[in-house]
Amino acid sequence: METTYSQLETAFILSAFAYLSTDNLLKQIQNTFSGQETLQFIATPSPYDNYAFITYNQQLNRYTLAIRGSVPFSAPNWGGFYNWISEDFNVFQQSNWPYPTDTSNPTLQVSNGSLLALTQLLSLQDSPTASDNDPQSPIYTLLSQAAGQGSQILITGHSLGANMANSFAVYFAQQLQQAGQSITNVSLISIAAPASGNQAFAAMLDADYPGQQSFHYELAGDIVPKFPVVDQILDKLMVLYGSLSSSGDVPEAASIEVYPPYSPTLANAFEVVAGAIALSYWLEDTNAYSQPTNNYEMQSQPAPSSFPNTITGFFQEAKMFHSLYAYSEAYAPSISQLIKQVSSLVPAYRNVLLA
Repeated sequence: METTYSQLETAFILSAFAYLSTDNLLKQIQNTFSGQETLQFIATPSPYDNYAFITYNQQLNRYTLAIRGSVPFSAPNWGGFYNWISEDFNVFQQSNWPYPTDTSNPTLQVSNGSLLALTQLLSLQDSPTASDNDPQSPIYTLLSQAAGQGSQILITGHSLGANMANSFAVYFAQQLQQAGQSITNVSLISIAAPASGNQAFAAMLDADYPGQQSFHYELAGDIVPKFPVVDQILDKLMVLYGSLSSSGDVPEAASIEVYPPYSPTLANAFEVVAGAIALSYWLEDTNAYSQPTNNYEMQSQPAPSSFPNTITGFFQEAKMFHSLYAYSEAYAPSISQLIKQVSSLVPAYRNVLLA
């Protein structure tokens, strides 16, 4: 008997599949969805190792764009360096949003890293393994044609992939509106996304995808969605795991020495990062980063095991809370074991999926 997955479950599954090799992706799409989801676009990774694919569900007349998150530093071709340094951590300068905007929001700005990642996504082309009837065209062309024909569009991703999903969603909405097309058949599900841009940008994302058109998921113990929002770094990270650990030692930034026997703590390091981001607002004449608010859901759950009160223990717990498996247990528990199985197919990305 075929298993039918909800839109949320499909978003989680396809976000996990985005970390697979092309061969494994083809197999897992077939084995998991039994033909309900068919691949229409499989990207050749960009020079910065960004990657995405598109599936089509004929029964629901829905196209889903799934965008891969950051690859580890051990990835070949410097992919991890490009993802983490050039995109994830490239937040100390913002760029004006270069695409057509509503004149009521003239100050839309995104981090340089977010804009670079979006540029990479827009440049992705089909790989030779895509289906024969899939046009050799950028992602926007395929999805805009589908939206114009009345198909449902779902945009999703995890971590950096979710950041890119949010940025692409704003771009996609603006392009469709400029072409006179409706965007009521487009929806967005972002999982563990860091903030892409300033408050005006977050407000635009909310305005483009109101009501049930967008959902954003965060775990209270995940540090990634708190970056690069200064007040979240200062208010949340200092005592992040004090109330989340179920037993044993509690990693707490304020009591972890970064460079013993000297006194600076991990909390001090976070304060320096927050201060540098805040200083960049003044130097660059930009505005504070902000997350969207429409259907922004946050759950708090205890850590399943204890971690030592060390810098290694802190980031081990952080890694666990950022994993797709932890998110699936909180928001889509019926498919959490499937996410766990996917992690065994990509040992290099095990920490991203399972931790």
